[in-house]
Amino acid sequence: MNKWFSRLSPTSQQLEERINRSLDRQVKLAVTGLSRSGKTVFITSLVHQLLHGLEGTHLPFFQIVNSGRLRGTKVMPQPDMHIPSFRYDRAIEQLCGEPPTWPAPTSGISEIRLAVRYLSQNLLLKQISPINTLYIDIIDYPGEWLLDLPLLELTYEQWSDQIAATCQTEPRLSLSTAWRSYINEIDASESVNEATLRQASILYTAFYINVKLLNMV
Repeated sequence: MNKWFSRLSPTSQQLEERINRSLDRQVKLAVTGLSRSGKTVFITSLVHQLLHGLEGTHLPFFQIVNSGRLRGTKVMPQPDMHIPSFRYDRAIEQLCGEPPTWPAPTSGISEIRLAVRYLSQNLLLKQISPINTLYIDIIDYPGEWLLDLPLLELTYEQWSDQIAATCQTEPRLSLSTAWRSYINEIDASESVNEATLRQASILYTAFYINVKLLNMV
């Protein structure tokens, strides 16, 4: 009986591992923005700085690094296996190439997990587990998808009427001039080719970006 019970009882090492895992923390960081806004470059740079945090003072505002408590960072298997992995290796190879080139833009959601090992600052936790782990899940989220959120409660026709109505007053009236002029010249009774749709999309995107920039000023 005692022998059987001893097999079920965790060893001191196993117990320590369980305690350490219970003290680990996890954060999710979603990076979003419109196409070509620099999401891939930002994520690549952030991952690179964290992975090489012990080699210099590249992260002065990251308290763990600034206080000398960082013990290392490495890429871990991501928790959501159905989500494509963010290819940090490819992106950093392109940025550091000869000559350097911009990473290829991402067309969908992707994810990368980092495990940041650091010394605990809490006096009590230091006695239990001096080194803890912070798991950072960085998610590359296409900002273009956010543009579809109004359609959750509207039909496409209702949304189109709403956009057209907002373009009847300033500042959208002036900002949308090129886009409205172009679509007004399109004959709705004729079949529209790919080039026409592409140009309309380019003009609407430029209008939308100008609206957002104006709201930020």
